[in-house]
Amino acid sequence: MTSQLYQENFPHLTPALSRIFNFVADRAEGSYIYTDDGKKLLDFTSGIGWDLTLDELMEVGRKDDQLPKKFFKPLAGTGPTAGFALTHEEVDSAIDIYYRLAGLNSDGAPTPQTLEKLDLAWAI
Repeated sequence: MTSQLYQENFPHLTPALSRIFNFVADRAEGSYIYTDDGKKLLDFTSGIGWDLTLDELMEVGRKDDQLPKKFFKPLAGTGPTAGFALTHEEVDSAIDIYYRLAGLNSDGAPTPQTLEKLDLAWAI
């Protein structure tokens, strides 16, 4: 049934996505997803149950692609990564590369070309 829903409603998505879940989500609240047959599931995808308004969702972008502070502190220990820490410049550069490869602009939003490629030009 999920596969059929994807085919009918999301023809631009890869068919592999229709096999990720073996349930149909009816609604989500916080960290839980509720299926169409009444099951309550923990949201391991970290996002289906976000409690955001549409306006808030439209504001999600680069400012939200931030690593926790611990990634920028030198690692403890004696192994090969001891003392290693990421810099903000390295992370910003990696995000720039990822956005470019994903067809996103510098703010993390799809470019007009990406939307057209996904048959979503109506969203421009």
